[in-house]
Amino acid sequence: GQVEVELKAVKDEGMIKKEIAINPGFEHYILDPKKNDKTADELVLESALKKRAELQKKYETQGSGVNPLLLIQIPDAKAGLADKKDEVMVMLAKRGITTENGRLAIYLSEKDNKINLSNIEKNENEVQVMIFKQAIALGWDCPRAAILVLFRQWREENMTFSIQTLGRIMRMPELKHYEDQDLNIGYVFTSLPDIEVAEDISRDYITVYEGKRRPDYKPIDLESWHSKRFREETRLSSDFVPV
Repeated sequence: GQVEVELKAVKDEGMIKKEIAINPGFEHYILDPKKNDKTADELVLESALKKRAELQKKYETQGSGVNPLLLIQIPDAKAGLADKKDEVMVMLAKRGITTENGRLAIYLSEKDNKINLSNIEKNENEVQVMIFKQAIALGWDCPRAAILVLFRQWREENMTFSIQTLGRIMRMPELKHYEDQDLNIGYVFTSLPDIEVAEDISRDYITVYEGKRRPDYKPIDLESWHSKRFREETRLSSDFVPV
């Protein structure tokens, strides 16, 4: 039979990350919709790689050998659309990440497109980045995966973050939380303009907007009040542009 477990309980056990942050630090970038996707994609990838290197150092500082993995989810190739994989591989090669030097793994559904996958789940494995397609093996699980990159190629459908998508970066590699809180967070970097969070994830698990407190403030205790959001009523969809 099925057992239901509260998300909070799994979190408290140190089995999953405390939260997922979407585009942290991105408030400084304006992604110009008129600019081509490539600029946005480069920016997103750049930020994700920077975060990955940062996390790796932090693991070392905590005395852990975990090599955090960055996942890049590409859309299933649509007829007539250039395959995103090649474009992404070019961007990664410029930054010294290739299948040849063992830093890049590829996991696509086609028979031949499985590269550098053996032992990728091991915490110390040297693969830093893995490219995969949306439809890939549901049961695939790699607890050292910490960062997910999604590009803007999904335009047809509004991308909804579900537990299925985020589950890939929710696990804790050593089944415990760390003193350094940055290691207890999963990160998503994306050039998607509008992100919906599916109902199967508790909203407070995901932070889209990030605020940092100035260090010179003393701790304060304030009662929290907020008004209900009527987002659906105040946002017009793109159908209204021609009108």
